[in-house]
Amino acid sequence: MQTNIYQVLAQPNLIETLNPFLPLIGVVIGGLLTIAGAIYLRKLGVAEERRKLLRGKLEELHLQLYELDKWVEEAGRIAMTFGAGQISSAKGKPVEDSPIVRIDMLVRFYFHSLRSHSDSLSVAVENFRKGLFNYYAEIVEGKQPLKNDRYSQLIGLPAENIEKLRVQLLGQLEKEIQKYI
Repeated sequence: MQTNIYQVLAQPNLIETLNPFLPLIGVVIGGLLTIAGAIYLRKLGVAEERRKLLRGKLEELHLQLYELDKWVEEAGRIAMTFGAGQISSAKGKPVEDSPIVRIDMLVRFYFHSLRSHSDSLSVAVENFRKGLFNYYAEIVEGKQPLKNDRYSQLIGLPAENIEKLRVQLLGQLEKEIQKYI
């Protein structure tokens, strides 16, 4: 003979047996539901915190890319002033460190999908720095201003390459930003 769960639960002696435990069962079930709800809310909170963090890092990366543009312009302007023989006006105005280190760090820590663009930009910035160094070295060795075509070759073309790669990275960054809006 097969018994069904309803038949077992419908027996008067089972209900009487469980009756003192019903409040305890309700408390246990309520506690389990509370724990499950807390875990769910915690996961939602962590996800939202991460989302806010990444949004902030995207904003910082965006700002650093614009700082890089300013840095290239300032370094090129100082080099041109120095190269034009106006050495005294270029003195005392050191070019600050490039923001490329911060850009690389943000990409490596938070936005791996942008790594190839960031690496290309880093190489371009390094080539620009080498061009600056060579430009200054040629001026100091020759003790005379260099021609504009030499400036273009050593500084202008690498700066244009940085701008092209910076704009490409900004384009990819815009796609990344759309994920967090």
